[in-house]
Parts: sequence; C-alpha cells; structure tokens
Amino acid sequence: MPARFVFQTKAERSRLVTATPEGVVLLRYRTVEDLARYRPDMRELPLPVHGALVDRLRVALARRGIRVRVVWMEREAYDAWRGRRRDAEDVRAAWAALQITAAPAAAPEA
Repeated sequence: MPARFVFQTKAERSRLVTATPEGVVLLRYRTVEDLARYRPDMRELPLPVHGALVDRLRVALARRGIRVRVVWMEREAYDAWRGRRRDAEDVRAAWAALQITAAPAAAPEA
C-alpha cells in the first residue's frame, strides 16, 4: 500500500498547504536555520528531508490535477512584509500566497 499523508484536523492541513485561486502553494525553506526558526517541529530533520517532503507532496497533488507552486522562504522579504505582526503559520501562508499572486507574469514568447 502506498504511503499516504494523514491529517488529524483541518488546521494540520492548512499548516502544510495554502490554497489560492491559482492552485496550491507550498513553502520551502532554504537553510537549516530558517527551517528551525519557522518549523521547530522539523528542527531535527536534515534540510534535504524537508525538501523531499515538499517535493513528494507537490508530485502527489499534481497527479490529482491540482496546480502546485513552491515558494522559497525569503526571510528578509517575509520579515519586511510582516512588519509588527507576530510570526505564525497562517501569516507565512498568506505571505507565500502573495508571492504567487504578486509575481509578474512571464513575457509572452515571440
């Protein structure tokens, strides 16, 4: 039987996946320090394991026809956007979703 993600609550699902009109946005961390800072529950995992989890979730959702985008955490940009708001999963999710909706559209090919 293939491995499956099991979520106990809706809140657990929302911590991993942010839905936008454009699809699902997954947040990925570039450094061990950022992973430990923003996801202390994953502090003991090597960074490549986090990357593999994000990628497996991306592939699984894509196989179900769900458009998936991965956003890299950019601490400086996030902190500037966050301002005085407290850091929290839902705040990071909102920032990640804005990175997709605020990204300039690619220029059409000639």
